Amino acid sequence: MLLRNAFFIFFLFTTFLSAQISDDIILKKIDSAKNIVALKNPNEALKIILKTKKLSEQNHYQYGIMKSSYTLMLLYYNGGNYKNVIDESKIVEKYASELRDNEYLSDVFRMKAITYDQMGFPKECLKELSKSIPYAEKLTPKSKSLYKKALIYESFAGTYEKLGDNKKQIENRHRSILASKQMTDTRQAYVNAKYQSLALQYGSLAYTYSTLKKRDSALFYFQEALKIYDSRNADIYIDEKTTLLSDLAAFYTNNKEYKNSIKFAKKAEKLEKKTTLPYIRKDIFKSLFDSYAGINKIDSSKYYLNLYTALNDSIIKVEKKSLYTPVNQIISDKEKEKNSTVKNVIIISVITSLVLLLFGWLFWRRKNKKLQESYEKLIEKSKSDNQNSEMSEDYVLTNDDVNKILKKLTEFEKNKEFKNKISLHSLANQLGIPPSHLSDIIKQYKHQTFDNYISSLKINHIAYLLYSDPKFRTLDTNYLAEMFSFHSKAEFMSAFKKTTGIPVSYFIKQLEKEPV
Repeated sequence: MLLRNAFFIFFLFTTFLSAQISDDIILKKIDSAKNIVALKNPNEALKIILKTKKLSEQNHYQYGIMKSSYTLMLLYYNGGNYKNVIDESKIVEKYASELRDNEYLSDVFRMKAITYDQMGFPKECLKELSKSIPYAEKLTPKSKSLYKKALIYESFAGTYEKLGDNKKQIENRHRSILASKQMTDTRQAYVNAKYQSLALQYGSLAYTYSTLKKRDSALFYFQEALKIYDSRNADIYIDEKTTLLSDLAAFYTNNKEYKNSIKFAKKAEKLEKKTTLPYIRKDIFKSLFDSYAGINKIDSSKYYLNLYTALNDSIIKVEKKSLYTPVNQIISDKEKEKNSTVKNVIIISVITSLVLLLFGWLFWRRKNKKLQESYEKLIEKSKSDNQNSEMSEDYVLTNDDVNKILKKLTEFEKNKEFKNKISLHSLANQLGIPPSHLSDIIKQYKHQTFDNYISSLKINHIAYLLYSDPKFRTLDTNYLAEMFSFHSKAEFMSAFKKTTGIPVSYFIKQLEKEPV
């Protein structure tokens, strides 16, 4: 949930919370770089810190080198230059150990951890976080120690969230809350830090319980976070408040409370204009698009759909451009060794391609005929609006319990409850039967595994929407995948092809050629 910019501001704040002044010139240069970052000019800040680090090295000023390198870690992290973050962390760790600076040792391990997390190495992340805790516990005053621990537990929670371990995620968020609540220092910097942390954890718990469909728990934590944001006791980052309002809007959308969703989404939209949060803005547009559609305000829904689509396309272009940057940085030192291998692969690939080209052309002719046949079948299916129960009328139901369960499944299908993320256990609980019994019934009467059953319901409904409503054909496949709770665009496209026999792109293209 945390954006990279929010992480950056958080770490920058903790770094400068209680620095010792040992060399006025060097430390003032570092602080001036901090101010430049606040004005959104990181490139200028980077130039200053690189010069400051060089000056510290020339004067053999260990504290200046350490602090400069740590600030570089923050700048590189914010710019997505993860290899440089890891390189600078070695310098910080070296001098922090020599100076016995527990605060920097705690911070550098935590910073390395979230960098590994961004690079997709959760085990390394958890390992570095474990190293950070003992140093945080040694810090004084007590409120500083507690605050650092609260941040570490937050990082643990974020990693477990990505790993799908909600139990450990929630445990660590409560640990973070407990540590923050125990902070008693009344100085404004610590008061701000305390309530920043609490608001963040309450908002994160609200989001988690929302995804787990625990409405009351989610609403409770949303309200706790809002109390902090509406209070004047602390200076709260605008980014975090915008994120919370956006999450709350999405929560009400998912619960079909569309007027409440619009209310909070509008607040988030207004607040977001004061900062730059494209991913949050995208979520806000999605909530408004869905909510206005839910109350049949077509013009407003279409307006936000267009905004969402344009912004999403822009984000995807940026992501594609930078997708492989971290990996390329890590493997750059090995490129020369691989050049000869690459040449051989290219030669073999060219020869193989020529051989396959002939077979590919023959296969294409045959496949194109099959695609058209599958397309025509899917159109017929969409025309008949076959979105209800898939139970055959030929079955003779002699068992009352099975009959009741199948009727409940029919209602489940009619109400389109399959659109949201749902598991075998959650649906079994909803129907009031053991998961194993539900699995057996679906296999026997639907002739599918549970996952395939849910997937096919989603895909058939998507096909119907694409067929019946042209506006859905303008949506990006990433959005369609997200809207129907597929884990990724690739999973959605694979499921569509498996269920219908044709790619989603082919289906949309044919619909555009032959308007229905």
